[in-house]
Amino acid sequence: MDDTWKQKLEEAKRASQQEADEQTKFEEKRKVTPHLWNLNEDPALNERIVHCFTAGSNQIGNDRDGNNPTIALRGVKITKDHAQVKNKKNKITIKPGPDAVILVNGKQIDKPTRLHHNDRVQFAANHLYVVYHPYEHDKNVKEKKPETKVTYDMAQQEILMSTGLVSADDKSKTDILLQEDLIEVLPKLNEANAIAEALGKKVIFEVTLVAPAVMDGLTRTSVFVKMRNLRNNHEWLFDSKQFLERTYAMGDMYNEYLEGVQNTTRPQEEDPFWESDETEVFLGSVHLFPLAAAHLMDYEEALPITNHQGIQMGKLYCKWVPCDANGNDILANYVDDPDELIGKEHSFKLIIVNVRGLPSRFGLVRCQYRFFVEKEISKSLEIAGPHTDFNYVRVITKQKATRQVRFLLDGYTFIRN
Repeated sequence: MDDTWKQKLEEAKRASQQEADEQTKFEEKRKVTPHLWNLNEDPALNERIVHCFTAGSNQIGNDRDGNNPTIALRGVKITKDHAQVKNKKNKITIKPGPDAVILVNGKQIDKPTRLHHNDRVQFAANHLYVVYHPYEHDKNVKEKKPETKVTYDMAQQEILMSTGLVSADDKSKTDILLQEDLIEVLPKLNEANAIAEALGKKVIFEVTLVAPAVMDGLTRTSVFVKMRNLRNNHEWLFDSKQFLERTYAMGDMYNEYLEGVQNTTRPQEEDPFWESDETEVFLGSVHLFPLAAAHLMDYEEALPITNHQGIQMGKLYCKWVPCDANGNDILANYVDDPDELIGKEHSFKLIIVNVRGLPSRFGLVRCQYRFFVEKEISKSLEIAGPHTDFNYVRVITKQKATRQVRFLLDGYTFIRN
């Protein structure tokens, strides 16, 4: 037993030493050979994948159906002939294949492009690498030129810049938080669209930025993802957390597809590419200014309903009517200065009359709002049709008006549909 154990121990030591020797040889090879090393969201996983370029031509593509490229990549939208890399006389050039998506330093290329040391290269939706060019690296060292340490966030940020969603001038705290959210969401969104196409799902995902002025409850501009059904143009809006939760199931479905599973479909309620037409969606919002209520004036206005993109979806007709605590109209009781109401009972009616001109694809429609400092959301009845008569009436009473009455001069009530 002792001899057997010693023999196994010796074999393990030899295997470990052989592995260490091979790793040492590979690291020495990396120093003198142009190659790609991977960038990962987790810095501890950087440089875990290395692809060396041999002298001459190197083919990059998937290894499905007997394809045998020089460098094999697996993943969404990696094509058979995704790229050709030429390594010749200290020059590295990459040429995209037909229908291949390749980004170099954040920008998509469509022709042969020279690669330099520390360039960032992304293949398809999620293969992100950095170029190591030994000749240029050694030249920088010799000339004492500083080299910027490439990070995942840096690479994603330059991709983000190319979308036009943010600019290099965005330096405030909220701008930085927004960029961090986009860096998290955009790679997953690109992957989700690629998976949807591969699996034949007739939906497309689009990133959209929603400002607090558009959607109640937001404290800053936030990242949302719109899913659009390509068959009927129905749309759903998910916050970033809801979208990211869906991507896990998308990845599982795609892995099954790669493994040859014939049917990757899920029950509708478990399908990340499906959403019920009965799901409540954000149609749009209006800002209702209660200036008239501060002066005990009748006032009626037609307000444009704008969605998260600022597109007008229809019109909302509202009224402010001064009244007593029982809702009885009070006429000709105008006050010039709202401070005159302080200490007195102050009542008025908010009347949501109707909406007009909504797209026909919307079924039941309702309004909801929160007036001033209210915590609870008030809601109208749900009414069907693009021309909906709500005739919603609410009496708002303050037994003793305070200086908060001045909110009616400068504030607004946010109504969403």
